[in-house]
Amino acid sequence: MSPLDLSALAPEELSTNLRAGRIGIAVYGLGLVGSALAAVWLRFGAHVTGVDRDPKIAERAMRGMGPAGEPLVSEAFRAGLSEDRFRATSDASAADVSSIKFLAVPVTWSNNSVVLDYLEDAMNSAMSGAKGGDAIVVKPTVPIGTTRRLATAAAERAGLKLDEDILLIYSPERISAGRAVLDIEEHYPAVVSGAGPRSLALARNLYGLVAKAGIVPMSSIEAAEAEKMFEGVYRDVNIALANELAKVVDAEGLDFEEIRNAANSQPYSHIHRPGLGVGGTCIPIYPRFLVENALGVGIVPELTLAARRTNADMPSFFAALAEREMGGLKGRKAAVLGLAFRGDVADSRLSPTYDLVLELLRRGAGVVVHDPLIAEDEILRGMSVELTDDLGEALSGADLIIIATDHSMYGNLDGDRIRELSGNSPLVLDTRHVLRPELLRGLRFHQFAGRGRPG
Repeated sequence: MSPLDLSALAPEELSTNLRAGRIGIAVYGLGLVGSALAAVWLRFGAHVTGVDRDPKIAERAMRGMGPAGEPLVSEAFRAGLSEDRFRATSDASAADVSSIKFLAVPVTWSNNSVVLDYLEDAMNSAMSGAKGGDAIVVKPTVPIGTTRRLATAAAERAGLKLDEDILLIYSPERISAGRAVLDIEEHYPAVVSGAGPRSLALARNLYGLVAKAGIVPMSSIEAAEAEKMFEGVYRDVNIALANELAKVVDAEGLDFEEIRNAANSQPYSHIHRPGLGVGGTCIPIYPRFLVENALGVGIVPELTLAARRTNADMPSFFAALAEREMGGLKGRKAAVLGLAFRGDVADSRLSPTYDLVLELLRRGAGVVVHDPLIAEDEILRGMSVELTDDLGEALSGADLIIIATDHSMYGNLDGDRIRELSGNSPLVLDTRHVLRPELLRGLRFHQFAGRGRPG
């Protein structure tokens, strides 16, 4: 048995033992979520072991390097290394000495099914190396019922009972790229749940040490799983609504932002912003998890399905708009500005830019993609599409410029600069409301559902 009953420790005792290294923390998966978690606990003063099956990621962490563009992580890694409180490895057995094991591995969607391979592997590894009294904390967003099902099977194989021999906590990640550490520490309350009262007691005390915005305890793991899915579904549906409304406003020649701001002055209106679509590994995926749960109990979630279709179709909508405005795209050069799925982050996972590029290629355009933060990309390379961080190179000879990502640097573009770099007078299509129309006089300019119109 573990020398400490984690569920019985008061917050002060838990804090003291974590800082003294008597309670070690392991983080399985050193991607965005895992690295941020490891950094938070290192900043708290705990002793942390990071585990990632990719040796290159583990080696980078051992050099004090976290994910690119993620503030505070690398600094925490370097401080932990210098104080001998942090190590990273691809050997999962190294986590056996840690009493609290965070599973921060990816859960994805492929071939119309949730992919749980990484989570199952991490759960089995953590459970097989657990001592009596240890705790496992699951972080990924998953369909309702997944955490308990996987944990129960792994515990049975290891000869353990949940909430007795092993504590099981589900606390979904609530972070955004580019601010992950502060999201955990300051911005959002931590949603926590447990397999039973002992697990929940530890969850409340553990997160109470680092989550300054507070704790939201849930009645069950399943309720917490549903809560996290609801967050993503709400945003996907709201963005789809904004895109639908913006199409109407665009056709009417009105300014969507003016109308949106007025509508949102009413406290029950929370219309989001329209755009090229949604990306990242959260909003495009979580609605699919909900659909899987709904269909499993005989419910067809029509609104969720319609919203997913609407957002997924936006790249095609914009490519068709550009084709219409230009009278055809065959043989034209299109410069797509922004590969990242969100402005000012170096993360292109499931970015709608990929679908926009495919649609432009399908219509016969030559395409080059610019992003100031992303240097290489295998997906674009597979399309034989150039990616550059040189704006002049991207715009040179361009007949069409499409703002696909709201990187702040694009807000400074003006007509003179665009004409200088492109060598002509291209059509500029702003899908993200980044550009200022007053700076683009004399150019053909279309700001989706905004003030700018082709000149």
